[in-house]
Amino acid sequence: MEPTLPPTRSKAPGSVPRVMLRHPVARDRDELVSLLNRSRDHLIPWWSTPRGLDAEGFDPCATFERLLESANIPMCERFVICRKDTRAIIGCTSIANIVRGAFESCTLGYWAGIDGVGQGFMTEAVALSVRHAFRDLRLHRVEANIMPRNVPSTLLVQRLGFREEGLARRFIRINHQWEDHVRWSMTLEDFERLASQGQFPFARTTA
Repeated sequence: MEPTLPPTRSKAPGSVPRVMLRHPVARDRDELVSLLNRSRDHLIPWWSTPRGLDAEGFDPCATFERLLESANIPMCERFVICRKDTRAIIGCTSIANIVRGAFESCTLGYWAGIDGVGQGFMTEAVALSVRHAFRDLRLHRVEANIMPRNVPSTLLVQRLGFREEGLARRFIRINHQWEDHVRWSMTLEDFERLASQGQFPFARTTA
């Protein structure tokens, strides 16, 4: 019997105690563009710059348009992170490069605006995204690629139980420079083991 695949367009992951994730919509434009503008200096050192977009640079309006276009398609899902108490958008997560068939894998991405750093919101948001990848999208492997000097992101994936796999030289173009990235991963088996031991946040419940 053929495996049952998730629908082409999926539901949002939902919420945990302090944050909720949802797909972006057009009315988010002003709020998200404002957050990106206020967070420019914080984000630029980690911002990817694909070839062909050099003239654009860090362009919040163009970023929002790409976010909206790829928010819920077979190869990619993107979410805005909202505080549950204020409903304010504080960042984004993505489950991108989704490959089915013999791989059943994806790449995890995330960023926090200046309003959402250092408060634990991102740990909740990324945990919820990973759970969504395994439980709802039924993927087998989630990969996160992190620059060695990005200590906060490294500590985040370590807290969640990701496994370090090695260094990829000049792997992703960041702020117009090809940068080395450490490859971190988690498989479905890892996730289920951590969940059964109570070591993965919010693996079983939704707040």
